[in-house]
Amino acid sequence: VLGSADVEKLSRFTPIPSVDGDCFTIGTESLSRLSVRRTYFCICPHCIREDLAQYDGPVATRPWLRLEWIITHFRSCDRHNVLLVPTTPTRRRYQPFDFTEWIAAIVPKLDELAQASVKISPSPFQKWMMDRLEGRCDAANWLDDMPLSAAIAFCETLGLSALHPPKVLVTSLSVSEHATAADEGFKIACQGDVEIERLLTRLADAQSTTRGFWGLRDTFGHAYGLLESTKNSRDYAKPRNLFRRVAIANVPIKAGTSVLGEVLEKRVVHTIRSAANVSGAHSLTIRRLFERKQLRDEATLQLMDHRVTVKSDELERILDDLKSALTTTQVQQVTGIPRNHLFYMINAGHLPTVTGSHEKAY
Repeated sequence: VLGSADVEKLSRFTPIPSVDGDCFTIGTESLSRLSVRRTYFCICPHCIREDLAQYDGPVATRPWLRLEWIITHFRSCDRHNVLLVPTTPTRRRYQPFDFTEWIAAIVPKLDELAQASVKISPSPFQKWMMDRLEGRCDAANWLDDMPLSAAIAFCETLGLSALHPPKVLVTSLSVSEHATAADEGFKIACQGDVEIERLLTRLADAQSTTRGFWGLRDTFGHAYGLLESTKNSRDYAKPRNLFRRVAIANVPIKAGTSVLGEVLEKRVVHTIRSAANVSGAHSLTIRRLFERKQLRDEATLQLMDHRVTVKSDELERILDDLKSALTTTQVQQVTGIPRNHLFYMINAGHLPTVTGSHEKAY
C-alpha cells in the first residue's frame, strides 16, 4: 500500500513456500526448495540505475526486486544481456534479507558494478521459464506438459551432458558455463524426442571409443543421473521413458539389469565379448563372424572386443547354434577324419559351418 504496488500482481509473482517447505508456488507453477534464493539475491546494476532514474522518493526505495533476481535458474538479465551480480546482504536469524538496506549500501558503487558487468547472449531458456511463470504454454514445446520444476532440472542437466564430459564436477563450472548449458539443454529438449535421441546416440557412440566398464551414467552424464535419482517420480516419466528406450537400443546391457526403474528382460545389444560368453566360442571367432557377416563396418571392428556392438536379433540364431556346435578339433576326435581331409570338406562346401567360415571353425 505504501509503495502503491498492485497487490494482486505482487501476490501472483511472490514465491509462497509450501507447508512442508519442500517447494515454492508461483502462480500455478511450483519450484523446488533450492530454486529460490532465501538468504541473498542477485541484481542487474543496469536495471537498478534505470529504477533510480525513473522513480521518485528516497534513493534506496526506488529500485524494486525482480522475481528473476531470487530464482536460482535465472543467471542473466535478458533486458541488458549481462550476468546477474550476487549480493551479500546482512544475515539475520529468522529474518529474510533486507533489499532496501543493501541498495542503500551499494548505490555509491553502482557505476563501477555496471562497468564490470559481464556480457552474455539472450537466453531462450530464461524466456521460456518466464513464459511458464506468467502462465503461457506452447503446445509445440516438448517440455510444456512437464511440471516446471522437472522441466527446468532436465534442461540444465541435459545441457551438461551435451557440452561436458559425463563426470564433470558441476561446482567447477562458472555461472556463464551453467547458463550456456541450460540454453543448450533447452534448445535440444524443446524440439522433442528426435533431437534428444540424436544427442543420446552421439553420447553412446562417443562412449564406444573408451575403455573400462560401459556404464549408463558414464555414457549419458548428468541427465541420466537426474533421471536415476528421480526414477520413482511421475514428473520425469516422459524423459525417463525416452532415455530408457535409447539406452537399451544402443548400450550393451545385460538381461536382468534395472534401467531407470525397469528390469531388462532380454539383451538387445551384444558385444564381441558378451557374444563369446553366451555362445562359448572364442572372441576371435566372434570377431571374424562379425567381419564375415558384415555386421559392423571396418572402422568399428578396430575397437576392443567389449566396445564392438551389434543388435542381438542379428546374432540370436547363430549364437544358439554355436552353443551346441563342435570345433574342427572335436569333429576330428569324434569322426576320425584326418585334419587335411576335414579342411578340404569344409573348403569345398560339403561340410557347412555355423559361422560361415571355410577354415578352422565351428
